[in-house]
Amino acid sequence: MGAAEIRDREVLPHSLKANPHKSTFANMMLYLRCQVDYFAWKKWESPEALDAEREDRMEEKKKKHKKCEEGLLDLRRRTRESVTLAETEGPGTHTHLWDNGRRR
Repeated sequence: MGAAEIRDREVLPHSLKANPHKSTFANMMLYLRCQVDYFAWKKWESPEALDAEREDRMEEKKKKHKKCEEGLLDLRRRTRESVTLAETEGPGTHTHLWDNGRRR
């Protein structure tokens, strides 16, 4: 469903209700299930096409989830590497330079 189709009251009737979570959030658009089902049948014209659309959306959702998980794994790996690098430098390489130029 496109955003224009959802908002058009003639295409898909709905009622607006204030958002109960926070008054500054956007209003909720409430639809009747039977009207949504009718709209979907009319738009995709057959049960097979409707099932295919649902499968496509589920696949897209899985791809996005997988990409997010891979990003998290990469972030964790890079974090571990930076911690390991800091630990391998060890106390022997950690020096201070004081005002008089001597190192401790």
